[in-house]
Amino acid sequence: RATAETLLMVAAVTGLGLAAQGRIPASAMDLLYLVPVAVAARLHGLGQGVIAGTASALAYNFFFVPPVYTLRIDDSENIVTVIALLAVAVFTSRLTAQLRSQAREAQAAAARNAALASFARQLAGSSDEAALAHAICTEAARIFAADALVVLRGHDVPLAAAPPFDRLAGLDMQAAQQCIESGSRSGRGTATLQAADWSFVALTTPSGVLGALGLARGDGRAPVDGDDPLLASIATQAALALERAALARELHDVAALRERDRLRGALLSSVGHDLRTPL
Repeated sequence: RATAETLLMVAAVTGLGLAAQGRIPASAMDLLYLVPVAVAARLHGLGQGVIAGTASALAYNFFFVPPVYTLRIDDSENIVTVIALLAVAVFTSRLTAQLRSQAREAQAAAARNAALASFARQLAGSSDEAALAHAICTEAARIFAADALVVLRGHDVPLAAAPPFDRLAGLDMQAAQQCIESGSRSGRGTATLQAADWSFVALTTPSGVLGALGLARGDGRAPVDGDDPLLASIATQAALALERAALARELHDVAALRERDRLRGALLSSVGHDLRTPL
């Protein structure tokens, strides 16, 4: 389809040139062929730009370079024109294709940043570990269009999952534990325990690995291709959020312990004061 569209654009420019023949100098016709070259490269990439450049050079030679309706070139100046047209076409298509690739990368980066911002916003609304793990799984499942779970170090059941379920199969749990112990990815789509249904990425913080984030697809395909930077960024944010929740829980426990110590001290002081006089 792309090749057909490219050739149709070249044919349209050729028809326009033939219709305007006599009003447009033949030496200026080569400039018109830069239009389908640039458009083909913009829509379909470098390969179609090169095809458009080659077809344009051949059409210009066949219809507008004497002797017309042949591919023979008698004038050396026309040889230079055809070669220059092909060179400019290739250069233009390559430049346009690079700009198109950069635009795609910019769009992908913008989408990735938007996903990370939405993920961080959802995590900010959760306080305890269970609610936070549920938010992580929900957002990860939405972003990667896959099932998601969070399993913490030292636990053999998921802390949360989307959609919810209770227990991992033996090989999947082995892949999760391998990911937590090594701090590297394991499971489906990786070099470690590829037969597992789930793919795991470690939830790593400066203090160590807290657990693993798992992803799986119902069709058996790997949930992500290679080292996805978006998955790595989401795993980092999730790990920091879980560490923050754990620290908040520890701080709450310390505050409760201090309050118990204060009440115990007050009770002992009161009892000691009441018993001091009789004794």
